[in-house]
Amino acid sequence: MLGAPIVFNTTPNSTKFNIYSTKPKLEPYWVTGFADAESTFSIRISNNESRLLGIRLHPIFSIELHIRDIGVLHKIKDFFQVGSVKERIRGGKPSAIYSVQSIKDIATVIIPHFIKYPLLTQKQADFILFSSAFKLINNKEHLTEEGLYKILSIRASMNKGLSAKLKELFPNITGVKRPIISNQTIKSPFWLVGFVDGEGCFYIKITKLKKVSLAFLLYQHSRDSYLFNIIKDYLDCGIIEKKFTRPDDITLVIYSLKDLVKKILPFFEKYPLITQKQKDFNALKKVSSLMLNKEHLTEEGLKKILLIKEFKKV
Repeated sequence: MLGAPIVFNTTPNSTKFNIYSTKPKLEPYWVTGFADAESTFSIRISNNESRLLGIRLHPIFSIELHIRDIGVLHKIKDFFQVGSVKERIRGGKPSAIYSVQSIKDIATVIIPHFIKYPLLTQKQADFILFSSAFKLINNKEHLTEEGLYKILSIRASMNKGLSAKLKELFPNITGVKRPIISNQTIKSPFWLVGFVDGEGCFYIKITKLKKVSLAFLLYQHSRDSYLFNIIKDYLDCGIIEKKFTRPDDITLVIYSLKDLVKKILPFFEKYPLITQKQKDFNALKKVSSLMLNKEHLTEEGLKKILLIKEFKKV
């Protein structure tokens, strides 16, 4: 029953799908890695005068991407077999959003997946808080004033916290202690592939002096510094940079052509990317081959690299 105490099923979802007919089925850890990069666990709060304290709560799991990546969202929907994909305009730009809002689907599909295949970034803290608030809602405790205030306290510690309007309506709300996620372990290479599909960048640069450089980059908030050191050790290469102009961000960067060729390229050849990042990877791979043959030092080679760089934008 919807209002009964809930025990989440942690049996892995057996539903898988083909990205393309010639490619392997998507791994559950890819979904988690991509969710670490792109998803949101939220308790949306809307006005409803007929409800207690004049608000209504909506637990939501969502992933929003540029409209060009709507196909990825449909594949995720096929994987979970729940939720919906919709197109919308946000900030004047077209986007697509996959969301799961059904109490039943969150309880039986979404939460069990992320228990079985846990998030590794500090987003895991949001998931823990989301799950706590969701249990209160599922047990109908949000229908009492005490329960509602408990949920608001949890919500205050999730994502960006309470909006200015909610803080004005509930000035006495104090956020619960936010969990600190530590001692993470990368249990599957597919987690990293999913994370890179969301946050990674394969970079080709040609300076005015016609110098060619390549780089693989991963971006994240500085609170995930520990995780980035784990990724660095996992890949056995790279450096972690923090720019004074963006003190809240960190970047894992691999500049070395040797490391790119010996470590990064073989990894993503063995575990292919799913999104448009695969096109960027292919471009970097082609340019690295030209550079190994010293073709980037010739005018003809530079023309080839420029063509490769332009083609990956299409």
